[in-house]
Amino acid sequence: MKHKQWLCYAMIMILFTLLIGCSPSKPYELQVLIDKQPYKTFTLKELKAMPAESFLADGKIESGPSIATLLKYAGVQTYAKIEIMNEAFELVEFSSEQNMNQLILDITNRSNVKLASESIAKQNWMKAITTIAITTHP
Repeated sequence: MKHKQWLCYAMIMILFTLLIGCSPSKPYELQVLIDKQPYKTFTLKELKAMPAESFLADGKIESGPSIATLLKYAGVQTYAKIEIMNEAFELVEFSSEQNMNQLILDITNRSNVKLASESIAKQNWMKAITTIAITTHP
């Protein structure tokens, strides 16, 4: 009798594990906000299709669209500042005076993007970018 209970318990745990493991994860999306309002969402496939910038860091090629390219594809021509946020809710801010061609959205092996730049120390690169918020007025 105890053997049957144990076997039943084991089967339930196996089924539960299979159900949890098979649940589809949400595909990566990068949300662009303009003046705090949702404006456009880019998928990883769309980001990969954009022209890419590349540079070598610690023997690895970092490659992906620049923030300037992303702004162009989003139809943004002028802005006062850009805030970039990741899934850990860390935030970095850039002004319109900064060169957005030097900031790239490096496409990672984890099916998301990180903010990388030759002008930013590697330990300060922002991983798992989720949102780019554009403010159009000072």
